[in-house]
This record gives sequence, C-alpha cells and structure tokens, in this order.
Amino acid sequence: MIYRKFILFIIVICLTSCQQKSSKIRQPVLQGIWKKHGYGQIIQISKSNIDFYDITQKSCLPVKTVSLKNIREFGEIVSVTDDTLLMKSGINRYQFIRLKALPKFCNIHSEKALKNPVYNFEVFWNTFNENYAFFGKRKIKWDQIYRDYRPKISEQTTDQELYNLLNEIIGKFKDGHITLDAPKSVVEGKAKDGGKEDGNSVSKIPEVSPLKLRNAILQRYLTAPNFSGRDLYGKGLLSWGITKENVGYIQINWMLFFRDYKIADSLKGDDYAGLYFQKATGNPLHMIEEVEQARKIMDRAIMALKDVNGIILDIRLNGGGYDAVALEILNHFASKKTLAFSKQTWLGTKFSEPVPIYLSPSKKIFSGPVALLTSHSTASAAEIMAMASMGLKNFIRIGSSTEGIFSDMLEKKLPNGWSFSLSNEVYMNSSDENFENTGIPTNIQMFYPNEGNKFRYSVLKNIREGDPAVDSAISLLYASKTNP
Repeated sequence: MIYRKFILFIIVICLTSCQQKSSKIRQPVLQGIWKKHGYGQIIQISKSNIDFYDITQKSCLPVKTVSLKNIREFGEIVSVTDDTLLMKSGINRYQFIRLKALPKFCNIHSEKALKNPVYNFEVFWNTFNENYAFFGKRKIKWDQIYRDYRPKISEQTTDQELYNLLNEIIGKFKDGHITLDAPKSVVEGKAKDGGKEDGNSVSKIPEVSPLKLRNAILQRYLTAPNFSGRDLYGKGLLSWGITKENVGYIQINWMLFFRDYKIADSLKGDDYAGLYFQKATGNPLHMIEEVEQARKIMDRAIMALKDVNGIILDIRLNGGGYDAVALEILNHFASKKTLAFSKQTWLGTKFSEPVPIYLSPSKKIFSGPVALLTSHSTASAAEIMAMASMGLKNFIRIGSSTEGIFSDMLEKKLPNGWSFSLSNEVYMNSSDENFENTGIPTNIQMFYPNEGNKFRYSVLKNIREGDPAVDSAISLLYASKTNP
C-alpha cells in the first residue's frame, strides 16, 4: 500500500512539473499579417478585427474590416505556427504565410488617386496578369490587351467610358466567372449607351423561365413529384419522383439555397438571392448547414427511390453554387472512396501542387445505374459534379457539354470601389483532364442551342411529345432491368 502511495505521489509530481513546463512553452500567435498563398490577398489580424487587403505587385488596397469573432465566416482554422496559417472552407484549404509588415504601398490613398481611371485600369490589368489561370485556354493575349486599351484611358476618362472599356475586355474571355459590378447609375448608363441592337441578334423567341420548364418536365414524367426547398424562382430546389417505367428522377436546380432562412415567399429573383446571401454572410456555420441540409434532402430522395431500376439526375438548369454541396449529393451514388478531381491554384508563374478531392459514400447510397443530364446551362459547381461523376462506373452522361467554368470566383475590388471577379483555379478530373472552356462532354449527345433561353424554349415547345434526353435515359435505365 505504501509503495502504491509512493508511486501515486511521484506521478502527481511529474504531472504537475510537466504542466508547469508546458505552460512556459510559447504558443504561436494568431495576431499578425498573413499573405494568402495564390490569391492576391493579405489579412491583418488584431485582437479584435481582421483587415482584408487586395494586393498586386503594384497595389495594395483595403477591402473590408470584420470582427475577429466572425472569422468562421471565411473558414475554420486548421493550424497555426509561427510562419504558417492553414484554414479550410468547404472542400477548400488555404495557406497563409506570415509577413513582418504590410507592403509600403498599403498606405491610405487620397480620394483623387483612388478614382483615377488610369490607376483603376492598372490594378484591373495587374490583378488578372498575376492571378488569371486560363489566358492560354481562352486564347487571350493579355499583353496585347494592355497595348490596345491602355492608350484609350486617361485621367479624363469618365466612369461610364471606363466601365464600357473594362466590359469590352471581359467580353473577350467568354468566362462566366468573370464579372464586373459598378454603381447602378454607371450600369444603367452603359445600357443606354449600348442600347443599339443588331437586328440579326434580336431573338423573337419568348422568354421561358427556368421554373416553368422544370415544372413542365416534372408534370410530364411524374404523377406525384416531391418538392423540397426553394430558390429565387420558387419551390423545387430539389425535386424527385418515379416514372411509370419505375425509373427514379431527381431534378437538382442549384448547388446552394439549401439552408432555409425563412425568407418570405413573396420575395423572388434578385431580391430573394440578395437577402439569402445577406443572412448567409452573417452565419459562420452557413456552409456546414448548407451541406447538412442537402444531405438530409438527398437521404429522403434515395430512400424513396431505393427500389427503382435506375435514377436520372437532371442538372441541365443548374447554374452552380457550392462544390461541397455538389459532392455531398454525389456521395449518395459512390459505393467506395473515389477520386472526384484535383485542384490547383495559379501562383503567377506556376501552379500549386494539385490537391486531391474525394467522394466518400454517404450512409444512404444508390449503387444502381445513373443517367446524368447536362446542358450548356450546367455551370460551375454543377459541372464540377459532372466532372466528379466521371470517376463513377455506374454513370452515363446525356445532353450537351457543360458551360466550362470550374474555378471558384476570386472576388476583388478596384480602387474606385467597383468589384470584379476572375478564375484562378484549375480543376482536373481523375484522369488529369482539364475541361475549362470546352465543358464536360457527354456519352450521348443532344444538340441543344448554346443560349440558355433558346434551350429552355426548345425543350418546353416539345414537352408534350417528350423530352429526348429524359426519354433516352429512361430507355437505357429500364433496359438495365433485363440486362444488368
């Protein structure tokens, strides 16, 4: 007994001593100045706030300041060392390198300098020059763009003229992830200046809303469709049911909007989207909750369709959203851990090392045959889902190639306060193929019109006779019943 007490005493002494020593070990400090590797951004973290800066080799502009307590809005901290900060958001991991000080040109600029059209053009051009990943893929000679457009801009260039010129440059890329947002007065001025329409380009085809088409397809093929969630058009963010041939059909119309913020039904379109993103920005758990809700809805759909001959996944009207949501949906069709794709970031002179992203089987999966329907309107996170499906042997793709825009949108600010975005990331499928600009190809091709409304109109016009893509998928999946 005495021996045991002695041993216990020694253990207590050792534990106390170890705790005292460990308390003296200096822990890495989160506060400081950090440069985000590959994204042209610096963050300065104090004990209470985070200051964000957009940087190029010739500029450093303050973007915003947020409270440190809201840091999870931008990601979760994975680790902190003396020189490296790692954060993750959704499927993405970001590396920050500690700097000793802010660049000298981060000093506050005068209002006159910030509004200078020449300075704004230089920041715009250099931001693309250092971050854009697809000049070659898009056949853009960026140095020539500078030589052609810089002489057109002077200190006397008006906001309207600058906006028109930058939009003209952006139009050359044909990249849906490149945007430019300016005050309403400037945008409306562009509409007036550019109001002349080419008679050959004026379409006489009536506008068909995505909601009208997606409901028409559900009514044509399903006797009792299930509607779950809502988006900026109305109910039916994700809908499903069973055809008379015992084929399951799931229509996925966005890879976001799954989190229910109890927004009034009267709000539609941009008003709904604006309020949704406002609430999402104020919710540090938004991404986690978005994915969780997508999982719950898909669990219900899979359980309802567990006995069908096969499932049609229709993402032809899906304009994108979050990669994490797209992968969560696809996890319900993966029977084992599978490489979905890899990501690289353009670092200005080379690409970062590829980061592999995997599918992991959900608790409720469908392992039977699946037909994935795509169109030219399938974009961003939706086509990332199409890319990831290329590694699943039970999938076949029907429709037309997707839009061909994969990178996350790298958001930036101009000195005058306008915002813009560009593509700085490369996605490659499990066979190391890059489909930027060309889009994900199909196994069975439908010759859809390239323009979204023409595609919607052409399908809706003939919906009573049937939707060729859905009919083709049903035939293949029904046949699989007798030819497993």
